[in-house]
Amino acid sequence: MKNIAPEFRHLAVALMTVLLFFVLVRPNFFQMNLLAIQSATNFRGFVKVIETEHAGENVLPEPVLEVVDFVRSQKLDRFSVSEALSKNAWVFQNITTLSWPSRLAPGATAVFFSITETLPSKCSLQAQKAKVQLATCR
Repeated sequence: MKNIAPEFRHLAVALMTVLLFFVLVRPNFFQMNLLAIQSATNFRGFVKVIETEHAGENVLPEPVLEVVDFVRSQKLDRFSVSEALSKNAWVFQNITTLSWPSRLAPGATAVFFSITETLPSKCSLQAQKAKVQLATCR
């Protein structure tokens, strides 16, 4: 920019802005328009996916799916997760959201641990899957 004459600097900035728009933003607009067109042309399919129970959960991390499966199958009203599981914000957020109406409750007796964690002495293993284990803690 130092080599450009002062009267042309604003033009150079404008050109760089347009270039950035086409490189970074335009593909996203194209993708959004494509999705909008597909949704409009196949509206029944779009509605069917939205109305499908648990739609979209398959893209979530395995620990989330396993905890939610335990919560649903065991019909847990309240549960807690270990510190290790709660450190991953993405996992913690999705466990909390997908487990509704069950509630995350500190001090609950049903506690989920990562499979790599050693259970505290006050906890007894109830069940386990590939990534998580469910324990009862007193």
